[in-house]
Amino acid sequence: MAATLGRALEGCRFDAVCTAQDVGSYKPDLRNFEYLLRKLREEFGVEKDEVLHVAHSISINHVPAKQLGLRSVWISRGTQSGGGRDDIHGDEEEEFKDRAAYEWRFDTIEQFTEEVEKQFAAKQNVK
Repeated sequence: MAATLGRALEGCRFDAVCTAQDVGSYKPDLRNFEYLLRKLREEFGVEKDEVLHVAHSISINHVPAKQLGLRSVWISRGTQSGGGRDDIHGDEEEEFKDRAAYEWRFDTIEQFTEEVEKQFAAKQNVK
């Protein structure tokens, strides 16, 4: 994590970092999500209904998120509807469509962050 935070995510601020070593399991094990939800509630006062899970992998992230009733956003990284992908998660959308539920889909994390900023700006203008 230190290498990732120091390079790819340099300049981003994180309130907490939870690793599989901390939890004692790997996703898609529900213990990972339960650990996160407990930590959010205990340390930050954030309840489950305030969490928006944002991730790429449908099987590893969106299936367990649905099982726990979390709202989620799929970052599809350019997946084409009905077409293939150039990485390991190419067939997940069709394979897991009945077990996963995400409310929004964006091709990139940048598109997602632009939409978040747009929504916050719109909310500010309403007041």
